[in-house]
Amino acid sequence: MRELNIARWIFLSIAASYVISAMMLAWVRYRGETVPSWVIGGWLITGLASIAFALNLGEKRAMMWWGLLLALGPWMIYALIGDTTEKHWFMAGLDLAGLIAIARALQISWPMM
Repeated sequence: MRELNIARWIFLSIAASYVISAMMLAWVRYRGETVPSWVIGGWLITGLASIAFALNLGEKRAMMWWGLLLALGPWMIYALIGDTTEKHWFMAGLDLAGLIAIARALQISWPMM
């Protein structure tokens, strides 16, 4: 059960960072930069969905695990590719750390499913 709580906090932290990213991108857009709505919406929706999945993560609830994998993984990969392409190395490093954290949280919570 301890591992499940650790995984839940990792997922919640990452999901919250997605919501914060959406708010930051919305602010940048408000300040006049070009940021597509689908990017802001994508970060916001995947972040909020991941918060809901993480809060409902529990023993024998494999759908929450799969929801977290499908919500968090692709967007973090998207960010890593974008930041690497734009040569934002610090951000790419954070993206890579996020992917490792997602993988670790999935790994420690998998036996619970």
